[in-house]
Amino acid sequence: MPEWLGKGTRIHIEIGVYYQSKHPKDYVSSNYVSIQKVVLQANGEQIPRIPGITLLRPDIINLGQNADGKPSAPHYEIKPLKSAIQAQLQGTRDRILLNIFGVNAIPGPSSDLGVNGVLQVGDDAVAFFSPIDGVITYQIFEKTKVPEDELSYNAMLEEAKQEYSQEYQTAYQQSVEKFMSAPEYSLPNESKTDSSTDPTGSGIGALFSNFLNAVLSLL
Repeated sequence: MPEWLGKGTRIHIEIGVYYQSKHPKDYVSSNYVSIQKVVLQANGEQIPRIPGITLLRPDIINLGQNADGKPSAPHYEIKPLKSAIQAQLQGTRDRILLNIFGVNAIPGPSSDLGVNGVLQVGDDAVAFFSPIDGVITYQIFEKTKVPEDELSYNAMLEEAKQEYSQEYQTAYQQSVEKFMSAPEYSLPNESKTDSSTDPTGSGIGALFSNFLNAVLSLL
């Protein structure tokens, strides 16, 4: 893979390829496919090209799975270890948009075989895993080869998971609460989402109200 792509981009691509390898019979879009094209692939509907909305590109979305008998599309956002909160917020945004346009996008399960592993990306080993549904995060081990034996392989993956410790989980929760309570996301007579009981933001609440209103005005 060419070096000029940049390390982060190459990591995204390799994780997408790895995920696809674990779902060979599914139609998986990753990294370069816009919401506009995902909607076209999923239900044949042509929606407008809207910068910042339908031209956003989900990191991984699987259009070939079902959940509880209903067509669904497991979706993941990929970020470095300390940016997991951004992954969750961006992923929630993308899933809201996809559902508005008729694609039943859901947070991909963290237990999926395609979202945990160690890959060689250039000179570096990259351990990645899913700490919560819908999020894939990764740690770079610079100038390191992927271990050949299973014990060392699992140890490297576990080391990355340990970095996602209680310290980071606490910081993550604090950031969510700060973001959710920001005045610019408040609306009159509307109670804010309680992030202590709904830290995933699955109930859209005040966080996305203004954003959704802007999107809906375009439909």
